[in-house]
Amino acid sequence: MFRTGASIVALVIAAASAAAQTQYPAAGERDPQILARCEGATSLTQRTICNNRDLAALERDIHRYVEALQRRGTGSAAALEASQIAFERQREAACGNLAAATDYDGPAHRCLVGQQRARLVQLAAQSGSALSGVYRAARPDLSGDMAIVEWPDGRAQVMIDTLTPPDARTCSINFTTTAGTALSGTPAGAPSCRVSIDALGRTATVRSEGDCSAVCVINGRPDGVYRR
Repeated sequence: MFRTGASIVALVIAAASAAAQTQYPAAGERDPQILARCEGATSLTQRTICNNRDLAALERDIHRYVEALQRRGTGSAAALEASQIAFERQREAACGNLAAATDYDGPAHRCLVGQQRARLVQLAAQSGSALSGVYRAARPDLSGDMAIVEWPDGRAQVMIDTLTPPDARTCSINFTTTAGTALSGTPAGAPSCRVSIDALGRTATVRSEGDCSAVCVINGRPDGVYRR
């Protein structure tokens, strides 16, 4: 379906960890075909994605969304393929010089995460979702963003990453729930934490309760207003 460069990472996403990605099950990590394709990855960007479970899971989600649009007949197969190739070229231009196979939370990682989430939002918008978007934190003491991606089957994928100045990781939250203007879910890896989101227009208000220390460090909370 996709050209060779796109296909390499399309089939490596099963490296997602069961603990961090329980909502997005994939094939076993030891799948020999996946391992073989990762060994053949040619660019630093592709190798970085192969070596990072979170990036690999996002890459898998991108290709699953493309396949969902193809099954629904949303746009021609040729147009979807062309848009995917254009995305990968644009991502390479933006992040290729930053990529490092051992970089898990630096400029390369943040660049790739931003590109992948923006691509998911773009695909969701193509499917007609008004809810999907990248929402930026509006608190003066917090930076970061929240991506909401509505899937054609009625699910909403929520991904929140916040930082406290100057660059310390605060929260990394992922969960899937039923799509709607009122979203709530339990982040992967934090069974005692509950995150609720009211999304109205271009503004979303986030509230958390319970023990979120597994996904939020240094007493951080994702609470507050986010805007897109």
